[in-house]
Formats: sequence, structure tokens, C-alpha cells
Amino acid sequence: MFNEVQIPVIGIVENMSYFVCPDTGKKYEIFGKSKTEEIANQYNTELLGKIPIEPKVAEFSDLGIPVVLAKEDARSTQAFMEVAERLIKKLSEQ
Repeated sequence: MFNEVQIPVIGIVENMSYFVCPDTGKKYEIFGKSKTEEIANQYNTELLGKIPIEPKVAEFSDLGIPVVLAKEDARSTQAFMEVAERLIKKLSEQ
């Protein structure tokens, strides 16, 4: 769709990509195996990152506080920061 309306796509971010059980540390792909990398290749773009499902994101969002500020050690914080770094790098190349 973006190509049809001539909006450039920098990359893809997969939200709610997986869940890590806090008790066991086991990773679950609740919505099935990811196909985001295939889609990124198909549309000649890149996967910027995968954001996990994490209850703290919803909890702090409801309070109006970004999880990256509220919980620096959260998996989602790390994922968001990695996406931001990749975005900055991509934008500085253009």
C-alpha cells in the first residue's frame, strides 16, 4: 500500500512478536511463527526489530509513562532501543 501512494518505507517493526514467560524464561510465539523477515525481503526493506509482549508496557502506558523511561531493564525497553538505534542509523545514511 505504501508503495502505491509513494510513501517510502524505512523498515518493519513487529509488535507483540513473542512472550517470554517470567517463571521459566521460555520464549513463546503466541501468534505463530514470525514471517516478518520474509515480508521485509519481499518488499525490499529490512526488519528493524521485534517487540515482545510484556505486561509492563501496558501497565506504564495506562499511566502515560513510556516503558523505556519507567523500566530500563525490561525486554521491551531493550527492543525499542534497538529499533531506535537502527532507525537513527538508517536515517543518517540517507
